Amino acid sequence: MMRCGSYCRLLSAKILENGFLVDNLTMARYFYLVTALPVLQIGSPPDLSLQEITFLLETNLSRADLAQVYRVKYFMDIENIRSFWSGFPLNHEGNFDAASLEEALAGRTGLPAYVYDYMDRYENKEDRLKHFASLLSACFREEIARSNGFMRRMLKTEREQRLVIAALRAKIQGRDPLYEFQYEDSGDPLVAQILAQKDAKAYDPPEEYQELRSLHEQHREDPLELQKALTEYRFRKIDELVGLEVFTLDRVLAYIFQWILAEQWILLDRNDGRQIVNTIIQSIAYE
Repeated sequence: MMRCGSYCRLLSAKILENGFLVDNLTMARYFYLVTALPVLQIGSPPDLSLQEITFLLETNLSRADLAQVYRVKYFMDIENIRSFWSGFPLNHEGNFDAASLEEALAGRTGLPAYVYDYMDRYENKEDRLKHFASLLSACFREEIARSNGFMRRMLKTEREQRLVIAALRAKIQGRDPLYEFQYEDSGDPLVAQILAQKDAKAYDPPEEYQELRSLHEQHREDPLELQKALTEYRFRKIDELVGLEVFTLDRVLAYIFQWILAEQWILLDRNDGRQIVNTIIQSIAYE
């Protein structure tokens, strides 16, 4: 690990020269943390475990910053709720293990309010699983609304990627888009674009998501290879979204998200990948 020394002080001074206010101590923490995190690469196991990364984060981040890190993991928690209700193993990258998730659901504490609102709306497990796309939609809607900067861009992009893939799959499977996207806001530009093509033979996504269409066409006969390709795509997009941010919280949040994706790719590449992929595919489906 590298220590924050004269370079960090010089960088802080340079920023001040350019007319920006900066908290030297906060920047020093970000500098130390970012330089302590090993480079991530799809196809290679992360050098640090989740426990080791968590220790670094808890040691160097403020309580407010840590809350943002936990929010990155919210979607793993939401997907784990479906796995828990379905009796499937949980993904270990969320904020809860099986016991603590069960306690959070039963005790109605520790999860976002929209989870408990959903549980009140659908009281039995069968209905909760049947309408789970409604909870996913609420999760994106609520988290995007309360986010800004990189986090907002990331959540918006993740949501739109899922919608595009769901639309492509719906066409292949002959499913009605009006039913498939019943929990989405029909006034949303992307949703409106999808529904406008409900009678078309194939779905043509916006220009910025044409690569997703190509990946889907290339790998749609092999769900495992498709999921691996989508994971690589999402990993690359995070770099584009965070841009030139270096010693900032945004870079740390991007790292956590990319760590999760790198770990998921490794799990998919193992012999049990095909057992995992059905659960992952469910997380991008809007039944």
